Amino acid sequence: MPDVELRHLRYFLAVAEHGSISAAARAMHVSQPTVSAQLRGLERATGGPLMWRGRAGVELTAAGRRLRQDARDVVEGAAGALRRVRAVAAGQEGELRLGTVNSLAARVLPCALGGWLAERPAVVVGLGEHRHADELEAAAAAGGIDLAIGPPPTGTFPHLVGLGVEEFVVVIPPEDPLLDGERVTATALDGRRWIGYAPGHGLEDVRRRLVGATPEALSVRTAQVEAAIRFAIAGVGLALVPANTLASDCRRLARPLDPPLRRDVVAYARAAPGRLADTLLDQVSDALRDG
Repeated sequence: MPDVELRHLRYFLAVAEHGSISAAARAMHVSQPTVSAQLRGLERATGGPLMWRGRAGVELTAAGRRLRQDARDVVEGAAGALRRVRAVAAGQEGELRLGTVNSLAARVLPCALGGWLAERPAVVVGLGEHRHADELEAAAAAGGIDLAIGPPPTGTFPHLVGLGVEEFVVVIPPEDPLLDGERVTATALDGRRWIGYAPGHGLEDVRRRLVGATPEALSVRTAQVEAAIRFAIAGVGLALVPANTLASDCRRLARPLDPPLRRDVVAYARAAPGRLADTLLDQVSDALRDG
């Protein structure tokens, strides 16, 4: 049995609406034989006549009347689907599956997404937070997310954009002498107790590279950057965090390192993430710079 195509249904609806093949041909800017050929093809596919010529013009058969509503639903549904796809392609609506590391999810992404989503009420962001950059890269490589934002991946991704740099700072308990200087040297951290991160957390790797892995030097372990900051402020120990995770009321208790400790932040994807994702990257860059 021949297939029915959208063009068959469009020609059929035009004849049903205008009442004649000639009027439908004029409305669609085609010849009458073109319209007639499309109707014959549709009738071959449906297995019987859909209309006949009456005194007042073309009249629908019982099968034609049944097809008319279904055909209108199909044509309108296809047009709606095309509009929605075009809106997604234009970055106006759709779902963006975004992956990041926990530290960037703490403040940078909320700052970036706030105004961006306010201008795009038809957009939904599915956010996946990962403890380690390796987990984020694995999710991106598997295609589980549309866009990854985090430290540079170790593998090769065809789409990679630099977004900025995040600097690490040490959060220091109030009244601690380390707050007297503008920066903190690595030697000044010798013998100090720390807030550690849970095993497998990416920031624990960074902390251990800076001060070592001595278990006795830990006061507490946590999986949350915000908790590490609050523990440090409460006097439990020092916390190493990206500066962009600090709220304004906490910054007076943080000092950068000498020499500085920094890491790049990039966006990457296995396939082109599309315009919707592209429009977000400037906002993330601004949030990193202002953070």
